[in-house]
Amino acid sequence: MLNDINIEESEMENYLKFHKVYPKIDIHDYNIHKFYLYVYLDPFDKFYHTYQIKEKPLSFGYRPLYIGKATGAGYRHNQHIVEFAKSIFDMDKDNKTFPNKLKQEHFKDLDVLMKQNHDINLPSNWDEYKKDWIIILDTANSQEELIQKEKMYINTIGTIRKNTGPLVNATFG
Repeated sequence: MLNDINIEESEMENYLKFHKVYPKIDIHDYNIHKFYLYVYLDPFDKFYHTYQIKEKPLSFGYRPLYIGKATGAGYRHNQHIVEFAKSIFDMDKDNKTFPNKLKQEHFKDLDVLMKQNHDINLPSNWDEYKKDWIIILDTANSQEELIQKEKMYINTIGTIRKNTGPLVNATFG
């Protein structure tokens, strides 16, 4: 269910302090929407910015870190945290578990900040992070449509690698 409430521009920043992204999918049924896009947000970096995705605004209250896609009735959006946890044990090795080094560095920074966090409104561990800071952004009807949407979101928001935006994505879909 998409939260398509109408918010005045002057109220958007206050709205985003609590809801983080506008619009977003509040209730996601993995059995109905098997193809979906998600975003990881940085809870320690307030980032008020609006992008135009197919002529519709997409507003963030916190810095978007990573855009991903998932297919099937699973929980792919949580998988990066599992991969990161495994990679911590392999930091000195040639790490195949977490090949995106830029994403790994940002996750490591998040991990440190969460452990030092004393603000009850921000996560202090990865379980709390998964609950509130990974947001389902969009759904698709097919794998092809999902890939096109992922590319569109990443290209519009931009990546650190290309010096065009805040995302740590290594590829564009």
